Amino acid sequence: MATAAASAWTLGAREALADAIDVEKLQSSPLRSLFTMPWGPGRGQIGHSPARESAPLGPASLFVTADHDVHVLDVVNDRIVSFDPKGAFTQITPLPVKPGVAREFIDFAALEKNHFVVVERVSSRLLILSGGTGNVSTSTSFAQVPSMKTPGLVSSLHVDNGTRHWLEAEGRHHRVEPAKDDKDVAVLPGTPSPDGRGSLVARLERPRNVKIVRGGSTGGLFAELHFARDVGHVQSFDLTPLGGAWIAVETHEERKTAPFDILKTFLTVIQLAADGTPTARFKIPNSTDDGEVRRPSRLGRDGRFYALVRTKRGASVYVTP
Repeated sequence: MATAAASAWTLGAREALADAIDVEKLQSSPLRSLFTMPWGPGRGQIGHSPARESAPLGPASLFVTADHDVHVLDVVNDRIVSFDPKGAFTQITPLPVKPGVAREFIDFAALEKNHFVVVERVSSRLLILSGGTGNVSTSTSFAQVPSMKTPGLVSSLHVDNGTRHWLEAEGRHHRVEPAKDDKDVAVLPGTPSPDGRGSLVARLERPRNVKIVRGGSTGGLFAELHFARDVGHVQSFDLTPLGGAWIAVETHEERKTAPFDILKTFLTVIQLAADGTPTARFKIPNSTDDGEVRRPSRLGRDGRFYALVRTKRGASVYVTP
């Protein structure tokens, strides 16, 4: 009986693999290096805390505007550091921190008129800051929102074309705009489209697949990707105005014997057309800073994909050609 069950599982796995897209068959292109931000607390520098008793800390996120300006969330120095398209430093926006009050800013976005919106992981607070000064003009908390049962699960922030804000928590995006009863917020499963009307859900199908389905009432498979190595997590997932998507997936190689720890990690970026067909594959370079795994990445408002990679000299910005 066990043999029959195992055979059925193997057959099902083979059928799933046959339907999935083998990303290794896609031609891979390298990302282009733009500039490197040196480590440090000064102007044009990015904070760096090497691994000692805890994980290493470095830039948590980046955001690129339609005019190619690059903004980086520097959680070590409690600020947002801004650069022009050529990598020249332009301004520092301090984050609102108080001595003795623990805050963990997890993600942010640049808004029009030199404003930023940042979100805290633990308190689920969303703050809108004035660029350069860091003055708080708006503050919204999701801690008492019924659909967000457990504060502290915020993982990312999304801002659509209508400048409506969405927080990702428990794998679902929660819109800032209150519902009609003023007691809850609209909830959309998956990553919302730029117009905020549709969504796609990306989930791991271990050991080596990632399945992307349409969220909401429409449902249906958008694409399924098969990788040559075991999948670890989805680093970033962004939708385009034309209905396509960009997804960055971390895969890894494990030691074959005990303690079975991870030996190497790889970050692969796939561009998908509106019909789910992959159109390009890129590989984000590995970090040369020992102990670093996370490489923040995001689709810029200028339509190109960006990633931050830690090196011994600093944080390097990479972009698709």
